[in-house]
Amino acid sequence: MLGGDGTMLGIARLVGKRETPILGINLGGLGFLTEAGSDEAEQALARVIDGDYETERRITLEAEVISNGARKGQAPQHFRALNDVVLNKGPLGRMMQLEVVAHGEPFCTYRSDGLIISTPTGSTAYALLRWRSHSVPESRCAGARADLPAYPEQPAGRAARLV
Repeated sequence: MLGGDGTMLGIARLVGKRETPILGINLGGLGFLTEAGSDEAEQALARVIDGDYETERRITLEAEVISNGARKGQAPQHFRALNDVVLNKGPLGRMMQLEVVAHGEPFCTYRSDGLIISTPTGSTAYALLRWRSHSVPESRCAGARADLPAYPEQPAGRAARLV
């Protein structure tokens, strides 16, 4: 795969559940998810051809979004993500009530302007952005963070870890 982190996320979404190894050659800026820079592409490809490589297994999230409209016949929306799933209220000015279910069991309820559920890969990106701690990308957990800008005196949000 030639590109940056955004390209890698898009390819991972296309690969889906197939667990196909992806060799990322960074042509973008940060290159956090890619393995090699453009100057290392030939060497990296030669190593793969020779069988001299290791794979990193990353978890993905499967999200099913059921809105109030689903009660009126709208079908739920399904998403798969390597990085994160972001829910926001859109143009309405009201806060949302979000009921989070993990592995078929009720997990928690948030009233907020939005919710970010991230994999360890996504938590690392947010840590780089905000200089906060993160999960090791190979771990098997996910984190949820609800942003509450309606209450500026509180921290940036409430966090929870799904294991």
